[in-house]
Amino acid sequence: MSPVLEKIANLPGVSALLHHRGGILLAQRLPDTLSADEASALCNAVSRAFAIYAGAGRLLREAWFEFPNRCVLVVARPSEDAIAAPAEFLTMIVSDRTVSAPASQAAVRFWTGS
Repeated sequence: MSPVLEKIANLPGVSALLHHRGGILLAQRLPDTLSADEASALCNAVSRAFAIYAGAGRLLREAWFEFPNRCVLVVARPSEDAIAAPAEFLTMIVSDRTVSAPASQAAVRFWTGS
């Protein structure tokens, strides 16, 4: 995992970080409570959700999903084609919404290289 991704994974409140293209994991830091199969399924679901929104003409760059036992923040790499669905994502399992702003900002910096 790159030093920039390590920094994001070490943010307070971030318990998992998945860098992926669709369901293909490029880098990951998983807690013991999340198996590789579950992580891959989450990545596939994220990719499909972003594609569905893009198919409806609504491009997402970021999404927040809140479940009873975990929260998921997804920040997509901006597509080079302004009308195409994003294909690469940083998906983070976080403790609560207070983590979303710093994690999102760090993800955007990762994508832009700044």
